[in-house]
Amino acid sequence: MRNAKKMFAAAAMCAAVASMGCMALTCSAAEVPAADAYVYYRSVDEAIRFEGVGNEVNTLEATPVSVAADGTYTVELTADSLGEIAVLKLYVASAEDLGAAEVTVNTVKINGEEVTLAETPAAAKSENDIYLDIWDTNGKQLFDRTAYQDATSISIDFTVVNWPVAETTTEETTTAPETTTTAAATTTAAATTAATVSNAATGDHGMVIGGVLAAAAACALLAMKKR
Repeated sequence: MRNAKKMFAAAAMCAAVASMGCMALTCSAAEVPAADAYVYYRSVDEAIRFEGVGNEVNTLEATPVSVAADGTYTVELTADSLGEIAVLKLYVASAEDLGAAEVTVNTVKINGEEVTLAETPAAAKSENDIYLDIWDTNGKQLFDRTAYQDATSISIDFTVVNWPVAETTTEETTTAPETTTTAAATTTAAATTAATVSNAATGDHGMVIGGVLAAAAACALLAMKKR
């Protein structure tokens, strides 16, 4: 009988645990935004232009540098002749918000020669882009452009800090097993069968029969006294 009770208690505990289901944690990370860095350029006569990847006004081809983390990068623009400089900028263009990212120009080289700048170019933002004016007819003019009339190459070395990092999110999911009820019922039935077998083995059935016979004898004795 004790064994049957233990089996029934174990079955009940298993059913309770199973009914709670399984809890799982899933993690996902948001992608880090990438950007195209390039030399933004326009000559005075507008015959030489590169103003961004895929821009219809471009007359030059240039391969942008992909920026997706803190670091130091170099972008370059080359041509048989770049003409007289009208606009020269460093652009870091993205389709996403660049948050607190900062860009600093380290050196500007024309025809391989480092250009002395009047001051450090200041970074500005336009939507998701960061740009720095180096020479602009209508803006900052940080060097003497007349000294570079026969330029064939321009390169800009720059550093990026505080680039956005991937954000990890965690989600909890709970799944209840489909076989919980069947398993509990089977376990209970097994416990009941075990209890019946245990009673038969220990003679509990004999005790019940003895009790019935004793009750019948008492009834017969009471009837004889009434007579």
